[in-house]
Amino acid sequence: MLMTPDCDRQKIAVFIVLVAAVAAALLMGYDSGSWITGALGYVAWSLMPYAFLLGLHFATCTNRLLAFSARETTWSFIGISIAGPLLYIDIRYLRPDAQGAIAMLMVPVMQCAGILFISTISLLWYRFQNNKANRLLSLLNKSAVAAFTIYLLISALQYSDAKTIDTAKEIDFFITKHCQTHGMLPTSSQLHARFPGLTTDVGWYFFTDDASWLKMQYPVRWSNSRALGKPQASEFTATTYSYIIEYRCVDTR
Repeated sequence: MLMTPDCDRQKIAVFIVLVAAVAAALLMGYDSGSWITGALGYVAWSLMPYAFLLGLHFATCTNRLLAFSARETTWSFIGISIAGPLLYIDIRYLRPDAQGAIAMLMVPVMQCAGILFISTISLLWYRFQNNKANRLLSLLNKSAVAAFTIYLLISALQYSDAKTIDTAKEIDFFITKHCQTHGMLPTSSQLHARFPGLTTDVGWYFFTDDASWLKMQYPVRWSNSRALGKPQASEFTATTYSYIIEYRCVDTR
């Protein structure tokens, strides 16, 4: 396993980490638009968490660090490694966004944060358990590592939704202001002219009678307390959730 003193049994885990590292580097380099620039900056940035993982692996095997054995830690590290390329593919190809480049650059930071947290918790728990074996503590160890890994992945999904939520707030302001100024809601053609990139292809829907009623649906990857509207399971796209906001405007002038 990745964090055990028996290096022979870590080969599969290391192989998966290396494959994920190559995939992450290729995706980041391709997305940078220039392999020269990408190799000097973006690719090196994407490889940072994988270098961190391999450094921990070899430091453990050579006994420069206190070896601690935790299968849950190994699987968490494998999950973090694979999550990198999967998030790149999702951000770049499945759900492209105007702020996708920033989101991609944040993925290695979140991976490193997860690796550091899990390593620290695993080492502390190992030392504590080594002094006094306790099944309950072992269960808590597994639960803590699994819970943080899930939290990290959800946080990454919520972060990738930040730009979409900000856009929804901008549209909400535009619709509300239009109603106050003109006594009617903007038509679907006006909305598409003002926000041309928000089409059904990327999960945005405007249902309206072009006068007094409008319902907007926008896609998110995960529920978020910052989002406007009512959450529901997505009906039209492959996203996990969507949010709906309904507007009614009556001319009272």
